[in-house]
Amino acid sequence: MKDSDIASSIASEVGLSPDVEDTGTVYPYVFQNNQTNFEFLLERAWRIGYEMLVDDKTFIFRKSQEDKSPQLTLQYGIDV
Repeated sequence: MKDSDIASSIASEVGLSPDVEDTGTVYPYVFQNNQTNFEFLLERAWRIGYEMLVDDKTFIFRKSQEDKSPQLTLQYGIDV
């Protein structure tokens, strides 16, 4: 399975609509050893440079957006 297949499957199991970018690499086996689904997916995402988030009822699993410029900048004490 691919990490994207795993993410889609788990999202569907918990009642979320998956919005998942294809990860490409197929692994012959993957172990989820004594981890919650959240911990497992978070670790998988970190390993391949992906991020995961939930927007309403949609589970998003995509390449990290960390390197993009911010859309909004807030200053503590002024805006917040």
